[in-house]
Amino acid sequence: MVVAGLIAAYLSSQVTTAASRRQAEAVWPFGVFILNGALFVLIGLEVQWVVHQTSLRMIGLLTLATVAVWVTLLVVRFLFQLLAVPFQRIGGGSAHPVGLRTRMQVVSTVAGMRGGVSLAIALSVPLAMPDGSALVGRGDILFVTAGVILLSLLVQGPLLPAVVRWAGFPVDHAQDEEFELAERAISGAAMAALDQLASEHGISDEVRDRVRRDGYEALELANARALARERALIDAEVGAMEDLLGEPDPLAATRQAPADPTAGVGAGTGDDAREGTTLQMIATSADVDMAQRSPLTHHEETVRLKLAVIEHERTVLRGLRRAGTVDDLVVYQISARLDLEQIRMEGIEHLE
Repeated sequence: MVVAGLIAAYLSSQVTTAASRRQAEAVWPFGVFILNGALFVLIGLEVQWVVHQTSLRMIGLLTLATVAVWVTLLVVRFLFQLLAVPFQRIGGGSAHPVGLRTRMQVVSTVAGMRGGVSLAIALSVPLAMPDGSALVGRGDILFVTAGVILLSLLVQGPLLPAVVRWAGFPVDHAQDEEFELAERAISGAAMAALDQLASEHGISDEVRDRVRRDGYEALELANARALARERALIDAEVGAMEDLLGEPDPLAATRQAPADPTAGVGAGTGDDAREGTTLQMIATSADVDMAQRSPLTHHEETVRLKLAVIEHERTVLRGLRRAGTVDDLVVYQISARLDLEQIRMEGIEHLE
């Protein structure tokens, strides 16, 4: 199941549609919440049965065992990270100072809380042996598992913010840089391939040039955002923005001015009504020249070309992920944006 999930996540953009991916992203978290809630209900029922069937002395021993298992899990998690350091260096991971790396390992150790997976494993322990005899110790496993989960949630959870503040991590903008790099890379690649895409889909030069202009504006916007972020990091000054937000809005008086109560009556029954009738006559008249209907053709060509551009950007994005240039989280964020753009271009009817 884990392998199937990894493959499905990796090939999601190639085997599913944009609408289905957005719908799955909206529904799946709620399904996971329901499943986790059901697991906790089941483990609560099981533990209650175990407590009623166990003596007080045995409950005390199981409580001590729970604390020992919880501490052991924390120690093992920390030691596992120590043993993984040489492999991270071999894999080309970034080298951090020893003090910073130790603090990172401590934070990761505290962040390793138990939950649904541990519950599912505990509940999967069979009730009886293959020969039909009762399985000794199943109640102890359920009790200890539930206790470890409670300790991790009630102790490690509230403690984690304090541990993170103690660690004092430097501000990391690697994800922002990767996001900007990926955005500029896919936009630049799409603009470079625009002529070929327009030729393949039979797009007119007018529509192609319009899409190219929009694409270059988006690329310039991405470059401007990257430059603005770099300047913000260097200068570390936000006073100008606060002063700008504090200035009075010159349009506020216009927006707050009371409307003429007689204006709406005249607009609804006079000029606007006649204008609406005129527009309707132009749109439905059979005498309109075909050149007047060119916006429909241009719109269809624009949709086809922009969808082709989006698909090309997805191909480039998958290449960046395969090359290890960007992180999966960045790929997910950009893929979500491309899906929304595709849904907007295709229209609401494609969601059915």
